[in-house]
Amino acid sequence: MVTCNYGQSKYNNGLYLNSSVVQGPLFMESETRKIMRIGPRSSAVVLPSKWIRELGLKHGDRVKLFYSGAKIIITPLKEDELARGQIMIEGANTVASAKLKAAFLEGITNIKLKASYDEAIKLLQSLKEELPSMVFIASPEGQYHTVVFPDIGIDHASLLVKLCELFKKMMRREGELHDLAMDFNYTQLLLVRSLKMKLYEEAIDVADALDVVLFAKILGELASSVLERGSNLDEEVIDALAILVEQYYAKDLDHAVRIASSTLIKLDRMPPEIQHYASTIAELIFRKCIRDRACRCKHFFPKV
Repeated sequence: MVTCNYGQSKYNNGLYLNSSVVQGPLFMESETRKIMRIGPRSSAVVLPSKWIRELGLKHGDRVKLFYSGAKIIITPLKEDELARGQIMIEGANTVASAKLKAAFLEGITNIKLKASYDEAIKLLQSLKEELPSMVFIASPEGQYHTVVFPDIGIDHASLLVKLCELFKKMMRREGELHDLAMDFNYTQLLLVRSLKMKLYEEAIDVADALDVVLFAKILGELASSVLERGSNLDEEVIDALAILVEQYYAKDLDHAVRIASSTLIKLDRMPPEIQHYASTIAELIFRKCIRDRACRCKHFFPKV
């Protein structure tokens, strides 16, 4: 998790689609559309066909609608959605907060929260910055409320690219650092959520998933370390770190290995507190290459 004490968060409310493409304030698309009346009790909004395609939907498909009082969220209705499970959490203290975050990471979509209305509102407000996509459906007169995490089916590869882009923006201070740090932390959580769902579905290799989680953790710690130093880090070091990080998702493995090797050779040019993180990222790049290149043939030894 990145720690940063600059500024305030600026997440916006509004109508948005929960797409399988990467989300978040830095990648949000918007269009202005007119609300049309289609009956005495119904209205409609025409959605861009590009968004529909990216969601993997076609005409006639069913979707789920969530209304929070401030925004409307549309998500695809997946056949396996109920298989993700649903739970109840009681209380509105720090324990309940930790349980809600754990439920998010485990891919849970629907949660029943038992607490007074005022307590529930306070709890959800405290989590809103960490989990901005969370939808709270409150019952002012009751003690049972619904929490919905609509983020499902998000591609972990896109999240990994976004995480690296946010890292580079923080290193170069391209934007409000507090907002970038909060978006980075949320993308980390989304990445873990996505990877766990892929593991449940056996759609990703366990070793790959473990290394991605470790990479994301190291990246967050590295970002915090650099930000704590302030602006007294050489531009050359920042550029070297940005180039190294890009290699983790690069398709040209030979080039990635050359960059990682060069980083290790020149490691003493970096501040001591950063050297550990840079060397760990280089080793993760080597691991990825070795898994891809390793051959079980008795007479062939691929070069790494």
